[in-house]
Amino acid sequence: MQRAIRFLLYLGVVQSFLVCSCSLPSDSETAKWEMYVEVPVVEKKFMAKDLLPEELSEGLKLNYGDSTGLNDTITLVKEDTLTYTMQRELISTDTSILEEKMGAVTLKNTPPIDLKFNLITADNSNPSVLLPASLSVNQSQEKILDGIVSVTIDETSPPLQITITNTAALADIHNVTVTLSSGGTIVAAVTTPLISANTAQVAEVGMADKTVFTTITVSVEATIPIGSTVNAQDGLGVAFSLDNQIASDAVIVDSMITYSDLFTGNIQLADGIMLDAIDLDDATLKCEVTNPASIRVFLDAVIDDSWERTYVQNLSIESNKQLATATDSNYFTGKIIADTLFKSVAETNFSFPVSLNGMRVFPDWDADSSKSILKYQYRITSIPDGRNIHFNKDLVIIFKLIPEQFPFIRLKGTLIDPIEESFSSQQGIGFDWKASILDSLKKHFQFQEAEMTFEFKPDLPPQSTIDTLKMHVALTSNSNPSDSTILDKTIIRINADSLYSQKQIITNLLNSWPDTISFKSQVTVPDMTPLTLYNVKDSNNRYRNTLDIGVKVRWKLRIPLSWQIIGTMATELEMSSIELGLEDLEWINKLREKRVQLNLEAKNNTLINVVLHAVCASKKYSSELSAFPGNLIYIGNIEQYLGAHLFTLFGKNGLELPSRGKESTATVLLDERGLEALLADEKVQIRWFLVMPASPPDAFTSNDYLNLKASASVEGIGRTDSLMNWED
Repeated sequence: MQRAIRFLLYLGVVQSFLVCSCSLPSDSETAKWEMYVEVPVVEKKFMAKDLLPEELSEGLKLNYGDSTGLNDTITLVKEDTLTYTMQRELISTDTSILEEKMGAVTLKNTPPIDLKFNLITADNSNPSVLLPASLSVNQSQEKILDGIVSVTIDETSPPLQITITNTAALADIHNVTVTLSSGGTIVAAVTTPLISANTAQVAEVGMADKTVFTTITVSVEATIPIGSTVNAQDGLGVAFSLDNQIASDAVIVDSMITYSDLFTGNIQLADGIMLDAIDLDDATLKCEVTNPASIRVFLDAVIDDSWERTYVQNLSIESNKQLATATDSNYFTGKIIADTLFKSVAETNFSFPVSLNGMRVFPDWDADSSKSILKYQYRITSIPDGRNIHFNKDLVIIFKLIPEQFPFIRLKGTLIDPIEESFSSQQGIGFDWKASILDSLKKHFQFQEAEMTFEFKPDLPPQSTIDTLKMHVALTSNSNPSDSTILDKTIIRINADSLYSQKQIITNLLNSWPDTISFKSQVTVPDMTPLTLYNVKDSNNRYRNTLDIGVKVRWKLRIPLSWQIIGTMATELEMSSIELGLEDLEWINKLREKRVQLNLEAKNNTLINVVLHAVCASKKYSSELSAFPGNLIYIGNIEQYLGAHLFTLFGKNGLELPSRGKESTATVLLDERGLEALLADEKVQIRWFLVMPASPPDAFTSNDYLNLKASASVEGIGRTDSLMNWED
């Protein structure tokens, strides 16, 4: 506005005086004369581009369309790109640990114990004796148990079976007691009342929690009745072994036990994604086995449903449900080891790498944990080599599969848990005017149309596909936060090259005249969404282990300059100031009764229909200017209310720009008071008042124009006594 005023005043007033000349009277008398000069200021046709500013704030641009008349509405445009990224860890491999107590084991190959206790001392001269009285037998023998240092019998063990044999052909043996001792402790004892001649009995006795050491002592007590005939070779036999006893702890030769067990476990791969197939690159597991008993074992370990990738790929196998067509077991790659471990007595831990390179694995779904899992199993079988081992049922066999790296090339599956990410941002649109102006605009000024175009471009690795993606965008303005415009877009069959667009009408939102628009966005990949993802390498040439779904939202705000004025809109604009600083024209103040008149003729072919008023004062009278009642502007002739120090820039009726297709004339008269203020060496402050009459809907087009013709006239009285000052 200041630029326009300076233009009018400078051309209309200054140029007029520059072309002014006159003849002067003699030096002997004071002469005066009347001056009147009229000069054309402008006569031009201003096209739409001439009337609108070249630069706008907040990134706004003007689009003038074309000049065909078909699409020539001038449009205010702003555009930007927002990038959202959703990240989800896909292969969340944790160390899989199976821990299993070895448990009690059944003994085998233990040294047999077979002892004979003679009833009488042998006498070759008298091999047979008729007992004149009853004979008591009380004898003990020790037996070395080779290969056994100690054995503790478990509570679950069956009874020990001791066979007691009477080898006498003619004598019965009564009240037989057999006692087993080891380490100074009785570990078992059995009693039978009678063992008839030449017969045997099997007695059972529990040995739970008893420990047998290297040496075991067998003691027998018995009675042979009077009158029995006993031969020198007659005796009482005791036989047993620890075979089939269940040991809870043993320090023995390894051949005395057989340890074999089958373990099953799984590697958890991903939360909330039901994986059908994963193609692996240079995946590596580390297998660790802890064997605290140091038993030499054969380990046979298998990862289920793991095949050579190219083989199943050629068969188009995409899930374990289709594996029935994979008939050539030569391409099964799941056997990770079949070897003898712990070959050294000193070894209790063993580890080895497992390469999964080039595999396609087919995970299972574990509904309880909501995870995709890769099942595996391993069998351990002891292989004796004659070493001494210390076995205890509470010792724990530990099997670990540790994913050291698990890069995948491709995966296919279904998203069970949705992925949701929310984002927000604000964009300024430049309507940051003072409250009184905005209030008038909200009541009277309505844009006919405003829209935002959204372009959605998913950012996915090449060849990747996602079945469904949902975009929710809520647009709100700072001028009316409770009212929002909602955009919901469901995108189907998304691939890396997809581009989707959506238009949203935001006319109501814009007619609230905000200075910022807020975006609240939510991107969702819904549950049960099928997806196929190809991996890409990072800057270190390594495959990533995350699902990165990027969404680029390019939005474009389009506001056609098409509006309607509902009822007469009257508002005060922001105050400004002007300082012409025309030093070369300081002599103008020497004229008396000076006046400048600007005559305007306008033919308007635009939708701009306004009346502009301006009330001015020198800076020193700014308090009077501020106190001037602005509502007086709209009641008619205001000059009577201006007082001694205020003046109008455009006269009592203001400067009018008529409605489309009409012509108007206006006269702007600057009297001596106004000219002195404008030409003084200080700022002039201006209060601006705008009136926009009611008007029907109309559009500002690139073909619109304004014909403007202006001429300026200046008149005043010059005096010879002022001429000397004109040379300063």
